[in-house]
Amino acid sequence: MLPSFKTDATDAAMPTNKVGLSICIPVYNKAALIGGMMDSILRQNIPDLEVIAVNNGSLDDSQKILESWQDKLDLKIYTIPRTISAPDNWLLALSLGTREFLKLQLADDIIPDGSIAAMLDLLIKNDDLGFVVGNTYMADSNGTPIRDKPNIYADDNRIRSLMPAARTLKQKARLFSRQRVGGSLFGDPNPLIFRSSLLPHLRCGVNKYASAFQMWPDYEMYLRLFAAANAGYLDIPASYVSMDNASTAPKLRQKSFRMRAWDMNSANSLTLLLLDPDLKPFTRELGLVYYTKCVLYQTARLFRILIVRSIAERLGLKKVD
Repeated sequence: MLPSFKTDATDAAMPTNKVGLSICIPVYNKAALIGGMMDSILRQNIPDLEVIAVNNGSLDDSQKILESWQDKLDLKIYTIPRTISAPDNWLLALSLGTREFLKLQLADDIIPDGSIAAMLDLLIKNDDLGFVVGNTYMADSNGTPIRDKPNIYADDNRIRSLMPAARTLKQKARLFSRQRVGGSLFGDPNPLIFRSSLLPHLRCGVNKYASAFQMWPDYEMYLRLFAAANAGYLDIPASYVSMDNASTAPKLRQKSFRMRAWDMNSANSLTLLLLDPDLKPFTRELGLVYYTKCVLYQTARLFRILIVRSIAERLGLKKVD
């Protein structure tokens, strides 16, 4: 169930699909970074723009910072008194959008100038596209792109560039199954704009009394939209992900964190693909080879955790957690 919350908006009804774009921002303790993100929205100069922020029980000055932007943007602020999970807050923020197109924007990341206009133009001119995605690059605490280090999102960008060529479920399943098991695959939800008519494909867990997303939320968002609609891709910077210490992204540089995260995600992914009826048409096309890869990956993972790690701890080569 979605939580009850206070709002200073006059209308918290279901989306009415008005023409335009809703930028939906889940917020939790990002007071130091909200200003840069909001400023990047202001620079987009998009007509019919609605900005929605859902403050997820932040303990810092996030609420105060958000309120300071209400005279500059068409900004509606929703405040949840008790913190819910990040994935649930993502879905809640998107569900409150009232425009024809929806964009999730994480509160600590920056939107490159002109990227939204270009992506919307592609969507509006192509009725057969359900969503459009661009590229992700890393940025420092000031929102300046980092040029002197390898981009950890380079492989995600490569996979996104291949998505438009996959139109049938068989083609989509082939692209999906050819990627390595246990990786991010798509990564970063910021450079994604989709039609609000596709929102039910993301909300399916709510009616099952389950959490919003069963896998990594960005991974599952892309997967569900990719399975349901045709993709568009623009080879432009569409998201500058913050590498500030207050952000989540820097953890991706830690190999141990990535391994634990992707291991957990791949296990949940396999379960979801096998059991979720909403994905059945897509998963039927994946074939035995893909599921064999998943089983072998999980077998190796469990062997590493239960056997190799145990032996290393007994020999004193690894500290017991």
